Amino acid sequence: MAIELKIKRAGDENEKIVSPSTLAEAFAAIQSEARSADKDNRIAASLLLGAGDYTLDEPLVLDAEDNAGLAYTALTVEGTSGTRLTGEKFLTAADFEKVEGKPYYICRFPETNGEYPAFEDFYVDGVRIPMASSETFVHPFPYESRVKEDPVNFVGLYLPEDMVRKIVDADAVVPTHIMMFIEWHFKSIEMASVDFDDKREKDGVSYVRVHLKDNYMEILNTINGFLSIQNREFYFLNCPAYLTPGTFTYNPYRGELLYYPADTLEGHKLGVSMLENLITIKGMSNLTFKNVAFSGATTGYRIKNSYFSGQANCESRVRRLSHAALITHNVKNVLFDGCSFSELGANGLQMKDASTSVTIVNCRFTHIGMSALSIGNPEKDWSNPLNRNINIRIENNLIEDIGYTYPSAVALYIGMVDTLKLSHNTIRKCAYSGVSVGWGWSRVDYELGEAVNIRDAEISYNRIEDFMMLLRDGAAIYVLGANVDASNARRFNKMHDNYASRELYRDGSKRGYYMDGSSSNWDVYDNVICGVRLPIFSQFHCAGQYTFHNHIENTYSTYPIDHGNHAPWRDTILGVHYDDVADEAEMMAKYPEAAAIRDASGCSLK
Repeated sequence: MAIELKIKRAGDENEKIVSPSTLAEAFAAIQSEARSADKDNRIAASLLLGAGDYTLDEPLVLDAEDNAGLAYTALTVEGTSGTRLTGEKFLTAADFEKVEGKPYYICRFPETNGEYPAFEDFYVDGVRIPMASSETFVHPFPYESRVKEDPVNFVGLYLPEDMVRKIVDADAVVPTHIMMFIEWHFKSIEMASVDFDDKREKDGVSYVRVHLKDNYMEILNTINGFLSIQNREFYFLNCPAYLTPGTFTYNPYRGELLYYPADTLEGHKLGVSMLENLITIKGMSNLTFKNVAFSGATTGYRIKNSYFSGQANCESRVRRLSHAALITHNVKNVLFDGCSFSELGANGLQMKDASTSVTIVNCRFTHIGMSALSIGNPEKDWSNPLNRNINIRIENNLIEDIGYTYPSAVALYIGMVDTLKLSHNTIRKCAYSGVSVGWGWSRVDYELGEAVNIRDAEISYNRIEDFMMLLRDGAAIYVLGANVDASNARRFNKMHDNYASRELYRDGSKRGYYMDGSSSNWDVYDNVICGVRLPIFSQFHCAGQYTFHNHIENTYSTYPIDHGNHAPWRDTILGVHYDDVADEAEMMAKYPEAAAIRDASGCSLK
């Protein structure tokens, strides 16, 4: 695999060309050259990568806080067809041994400084395979009053006895997690022990008390007590008792990976990733990535610490994890063109802190455990420059199979933003919302231009199919937060010509186009929504969060639109809509305009 690095200094007609043998050497050379750069002596570095896999042993880091010259260094990384950066480490059949009397194999990892590696992604022929899990069941009980009275000692939940006994009989309490889907949250909590003497019955089913690890029951009640856990979907995850062909488990306390092959162990490329980032870039400007593929990054947090998610995949104790194939902090003038992010356990592309003048076009994001693309912090303080995202363009991207490992992660997240164009993207098969823009639920008192939540945003011509497949209270497109003082009625944000569809199942809590928490100053028009019982929703339940100055019209829907489901006294107005059809086929036949919106939506990538 050929690597060529070109360094050109401002005012110098000649380029310095070197051929590093590894990417680590190339990034070290860029660091070295940048140490002599400043505002009067800028550097342009071009890294050209030939076809092939570039396997990383540790993350590549360019940090302008550690090396001030990087702030004056432009970087272009360009690949060709078949250029891939990966953190996947390959294993061989010899690394596994058959478990006696079982259909699965074990691979043991060594300790380092008294710790086993923490990861949760195992690859077979380059594809992430699922952790072993049980069937889903409905948890029938609410929080116990004893939790509030004595949260330290009441440390468990009542779960189906037959399923729990299967886990205990297999000596598999550790490393099993209990997965919970609770409205827009999910929880993944480690089991600790079982008390078979503490039972209860419900509808002829026996339930036993399962103790959670550490103080996790108290945490669950504290951060999730306002949402009921009754009649929610639960299942057991990372559970050796439920290994089936094509699944695995990993015990981070023993360094033991169990794998149940779909056919044979031999003849397949096996691997794991232990890297939580492939590339980290901080404080740089003028960045270009073209035709580069990224895969093989993981996260090691949940498997040892459990996970209590909140809005937009913020972990309730540590906020948002900085785990992504490529992560940036405080960058300007950035282009991603023709790149791909796939087979990733954490985020694809994550841009934290401030991002200015960012263009992401012609990229593919597929089979990603968290968000495909995340820009901005989940914060509502525009006065902090690190929360400002300005001039963001996301266009002609394919985003598919997102968030099933961490279901509260939206496919595409944008925080507070001034000037956004989000157009002609295709989003398919996501566990939660397709698009989420903005942050903050309350009204604001600033004038236009003094501060920003969402300003001059256009969300248009996007195609979103099979969204909200696991969680509730989300939408194909979800926008959040007030954008100016309520005295300003100007509608400076637009949402139009989007097509969204999903097969209706589970319940009717999914939305099509959703304006939550004081959302304001939107024109929403010429959109299609199929298979969703709540086609349009604007917040009118919470008195302090009613939407205002939003005009919504020309929606084509297969379900009736509730004109009482809004706040007209606050200038949230529903105009004419077309919802007198039984299904999508009838809609398209009756309203050619809807067919035209559908046909013009989405990206050109296949």
